Amino acid sequence: MKDASEDSTEKKEDNFLYPSEHLNVSQIMTKIDEGYCVVENESVKKVLHKLCESNYTMAPVKVGGLVKKFVRRKDLEEKGIVSDYSIEIDKSQLISCDTELLKLIDYFGFCLENDPFFFILKGNSIVGFVLPADLNKQLARLLFFILFSKLEIDLKYVFQKYFKDEDEWLKLLSKSEKEKILRQYEELQKQDLEISKLECAQLKNLLDVIRKDEFLLDNIGVCSKKEFKKNAEDIRHFRDLTMHPISKLVSSKKEIKRLAKTKNSLLQLLKNIHHLQLIFCTIKGREMKDAFDQWLDEERKKDKKAIFDKVFHEKSPFARLFNRKKAHQ
Repeated sequence: MKDASEDSTEKKEDNFLYPSEHLNVSQIMTKIDEGYCVVENESVKKVLHKLCESNYTMAPVKVGGLVKKFVRRKDLEEKGIVSDYSIEIDKSQLISCDTELLKLIDYFGFCLENDPFFFILKGNSIVGFVLPADLNKQLARLLFFILFSKLEIDLKYVFQKYFKDEDEWLKLLSKSEKEKILRQYEELQKQDLEISKLECAQLKNLLDVIRKDEFLLDNIGVCSKKEFKKNAEDIRHFRDLTMHPISKLVSSKKEIKRLAKTKNSLLQLLKNIHHLQLIFCTIKGREMKDAFDQWLDEERKKDKKAIFDKVFHEKSPFARLFNRKKAHQ
């Protein structure tokens, strides 16, 4: 059985994911009492009709009033009774009701050889089940809305700290994208709104800037330009689906696998950005900032090692400062 409590024993650096880490499988599962359950002596013809009608790919089977087996719709023929086709629930098909939605996406991605589903345990009792289609529910979409929104907000913070000239990042965009941002900026200015050009940038613009800036690519993307471009395309794809409620996040096994990969890329980006934020938040005061900027410029010319590795390295002139900062968090 996969248990979310396993992950709590690890040293966690993902407090930057709050509140997305509080969304769990119990919030999107189909409860046993609400879902379609069958009993062993029930007619398969009747069960098959109801499964097709409800569009379920499987049904829990109650034995002595408790869910102990299941049947797959694809295995059923229009003859016999449920017990002829029922399968014992395996431990690998059980997950805790506290399992985070972030983990559930991985679990679905790991078992695509069959139509994946999981039964949900609360204590020793099966209280529900979850299918890939449940990832299209509003709470699952909320998870990605939070993550995409956080990515955009955090990137804009890093850009404000990293680019010394407000227009420096604009120069890295295509002419058409740059003009689009400037038009929106001018329109909002006419409405007496105090807004920066950076606030007019969309997520796709921010990701393009990362891909074209060597330092940001090395320290946020941490991969090749080609790989980051593919990751950015996947992030934009699911971001657009998330923002349009009538669009499904996942509709096929291929999309589930793509969502799992995109989710992992997204979390890695957020973690890397979190490290940069820590650096920028710690460097305070004009004298310290000037010293850090000079050191940073020198390090950027040497090699492509991630800057937060250099900063926290024991030989860094800023290591003691950052380690003290982390100790108080």
